[in-house]
Amino acid sequence: MRSVTLALSMSVLVGSASTALAQTSFTALGDLPGGAFRSEAAGVSANGSVVVGRSTVGANQFEAFRTVGSGIVSIGDLAGGSLQGFALAVSGDGSVLAGKGSGPAGLEAFKWQGGVFTRLGGTIAGGVFGSAANAINSDGSVCAGSRELAGFVLEACRWNGTTLQPLGFLPGGGDASFALGVSGDGSIVVGGSDTLIGTEAFRWTQATGMVSLGDLPGGGSTPISEAAAISRDGTTIVGTGTSDNGTEAFRWTQATGMVGLGGLPGGDMDSDAHAVSAHGDFIVGGSAGASGVEEAVLWDAVHGFRSIKELLEADGINMTGWTLVDAVGVSDNGRTIVGYGTNPSGNTEAWVATIGCPSDFDRDGFVTGDDFDSYVAAFEAGNISADFDSDGFVTGDDFDAFVAAFESGC
Repeated sequence: MRSVTLALSMSVLVGSASTALAQTSFTALGDLPGGAFRSEAAGVSANGSVVVGRSTVGANQFEAFRTVGSGIVSIGDLAGGSLQGFALAVSGDGSVLAGKGSGPAGLEAFKWQGGVFTRLGGTIAGGVFGSAANAINSDGSVCAGSRELAGFVLEACRWNGTTLQPLGFLPGGGDASFALGVSGDGSIVVGGSDTLIGTEAFRWTQATGMVSLGDLPGGGSTPISEAAAISRDGTTIVGTGTSDNGTEAFRWTQATGMVGLGGLPGGDMDSDAHAVSAHGDFIVGGSAGASGVEEAVLWDAVHGFRSIKELLEADGINMTGWTLVDAVGVSDNGRTIVGYGTNPSGNTEAWVATIGCPSDFDRDGFVTGDDFDSYVAAFEAGNISADFDSDGFVTGDDFDAFVAAFESGC
């Protein structure tokens, strides 16, 4: 284990000098051939290298995609259907995708790996399918989503491999539950369920079953909340609730319970949270600012919500003609963000943005000795935030990678 002595010596070397941020980038991902121009991102791998989603290929027809390099490549759809493929989630290393597609019996959840689709089932009476895999864990072994039951009832479920496990409903519910997120090890599932009085966010484990997270204070007598995602380490759940501000993003931990996050400055506090970084420090979603128009945003505890477009422009990226409508996925370190927006031609297009410098560990906008000291402290404590290469482990490789980035100035 490297020692703090090294950190102190490096701090002396850099002194009080600072390096301004670099490496911010924005990439429009285009669309697949055929049909009107339209693409939507839905998720990103832990290291930010693979983006997944869907793109139009014909009239009311879509194919699921993944990125290869800086462009999107179709993985197609289930065989025998009407082309409704949508890749909704991706494993930590980007090799396994999960989503929903159209087969001969209707919409069905799938996993995809190495060019091969695996159907996950979810049949109801008569053999009709109506299932979706909305989330996948780090190694791609566990998915979470929903299946349709008879009578148009929706039920949250979890797949371990191809084995479907129904998760049921919160007390008083029975018409609709859905899973939207799963922890890195696959043991915790989050989503929403109807109850006797409304819809509430839930947290599920094998030991506890489905447990309500409640709603934000001030939302009235009818709760409306849902959990959209959970951090890879399982400590932080994010989603959307109802408060006296209206619809408001929340962050939940065992220590704090459900806490409202507000919205963009100058707006009416309207916000949504869709995804969260590995250890819960960074959240992405949408919020309406002073203009009243919802846009893609990034949240952290120091800055609150900030416009992603404005962050990109502040780092010198030309965003003329772009409206970033929503941010739907974020990498483990919180730097790579994916979403969709309206491009300068007026079409809906998926995008991926990388914000800031990886060695700016304290995210203050500069690379200084404070970043080195903060990283070493996290590394020696074994904190997941020191997993610099996003492989799921804190090892000497992470330390070496951080030092190389730090010494390069970014």
